[in-house]
Amino acid sequence: MVIRMFHLLSQNRKDITLVKSFHEQPALTFPSLAVGAASMAIMGLQDQAQQDRLPYHAPHTLLLLNATLCSPAGIIALEDGQILQDTLDHTMPEREGYTRTPEGKSVLPPSHVTLPGLWFSLLLGNSENIFHFLIMNLSRLCLLDEKDKRQLQGILLPAELPVPMQEATKMALAATFGAALPPLYRISKGESVKVEKLLLGWNMLSHLEPSVRALLFLKDMAKPLPQPLPGKKLYIDRQESAMRPLLNEGELAKTLKTFGFECIKLEQLSFSEQIRHFAEASLILAPHGAGNTHIVFCAPGTLLIEIMPDKLLNWCYRSMAELLGLRYDCIISRSLANSEIPPTFAPHQVAIIHVLGAIHHYLAL
Repeated sequence: MVIRMFHLLSQNRKDITLVKSFHEQPALTFPSLAVGAASMAIMGLQDQAQQDRLPYHAPHTLLLLNATLCSPAGIIALEDGQILQDTLDHTMPEREGYTRTPEGKSVLPPSHVTLPGLWFSLLLGNSENIFHFLIMNLSRLCLLDEKDKRQLQGILLPAELPVPMQEATKMALAATFGAALPPLYRISKGESVKVEKLLLGWNMLSHLEPSVRALLFLKDMAKPLPQPLPGKKLYIDRQESAMRPLLNEGELAKTLKTFGFECIKLEQLSFSEQIRHFAEASLILAPHGAGNTHIVFCAPGTLLIEIMPDKLLNWCYRSMAELLGLRYDCIISRSLANSEIPPTFAPHQVAIIHVLGAIHHYLAL
């Protein structure tokens, strides 16, 4: 049996307690888009981002007693065996090492280890995605207060992470604990561990709006940041990504270089190098993608122009920009999504003349 977090919190259970909620989120108001509004109009769209915003739900910490966690995704089974459905999101049985019966029931492998004391989880599904990893997972460290840190027996981490995520994790742990780093327990695929007391941070992202506490934590952990370089223009090249390819990206990148843009592929850089490029930039042009999470390291006033597929319209980086004091605009591309390929994965194509128009607009200011 599975249960959703919001149903769980409505029950009077002895094995789960809401410890603390964090309600410091400022009211989010989207400024109008100088270029984006015209770009939307060409596609027959209107900017409904403000009207479509859903109520914000604050981050919180939970204390779970005798819970079992499975795999680097941190799938949670409660003391009575119910699986917390939210922790199954972005997981697959073959990747995480659990099974699914013909009836659709998820079954976790048995636990052969019990960890005594209080542990904090940095396990989450889809942590290969830098947005999920930084915003939804690693930033949960900002929910720990000094009392929590003193009481922790240890931190639960994935056994394996891509190199940039390893670097980010070391940076975040150092910023949180300094020299007093608690023990680390690393969980592998197909491994289940029972935890006497689990402190779980949750809801760092509410309806695509990141917690401002999370954003400031990530920015602070990377300090001191390089100073912005006047005139540094950056293009985030996604040609090596199989997800949502921009079909004319090669031509676009070639054109942008003639306008002084530095074209970078984030997967070829260390995490520190990624931070440096974003911190130094004054203008960033990028297709919508997880790499744009790095705007968290930009200086206030930096401009992000996002190439957004017309059938996607995901405003998470617009929200981030507003919360961080950055400027934001967009150019709408034509998505090739259909009944078989959803917008999240579908190729798209942008009118390069529209991109150049946006660049001229902002460079003329």
